Amino acid sequence: MNAGLEVSASAKAALAGIAEAAAKTSTIAADVATSVTMMRDASGGVAGGMSSVSSITEENAAASAQMRSTADAVGAAIAPIAPEADANSTVAEEVAASTVELAAKMEQIAASTVQMRSHAESMSQLVADLLSTKTLLPRRTWRSR
Repeated sequence: MNAGLEVSASAKAALAGIAEAAAKTSTIAADVATSVTMMRDASGGVAGGMSSVSSITEENAAASAQMRSTADAVGAAIAPIAPEADANSTVAEEVAASTVELAAKMEQIAASTVQMRSHAESMSQLVADLLSTKTLLPRRTWRSR
């Protein structure tokens, strides 16, 4: 009977160990279930974030395409104007060169005017001298000249 008690005690101890292991397994299973739920929620958040990133990427691509289209339109609008702007630039350079030439000619005219004024003053003095000499000459001599 002793042997039966020992087997019974061993079975009781084994069952107690199994019960303890089952309790631990149940606790671990609950922890795993909680972790799985947290991972599922986190995965949903990541998926939502990825969806947002994808949406933003698509919006950026659309905006880039629109910017490209606008840039092409601006380029097309400027293309016909560019040769005219170049021609206007050439004409402006020619006008500037002509203005410089005109300024030089104006300086020449100013110098000529000063010289002509000097000659006119000299001639006026000569005429004045001649007229004063005329009054000194006898009337006959003056007319015969």
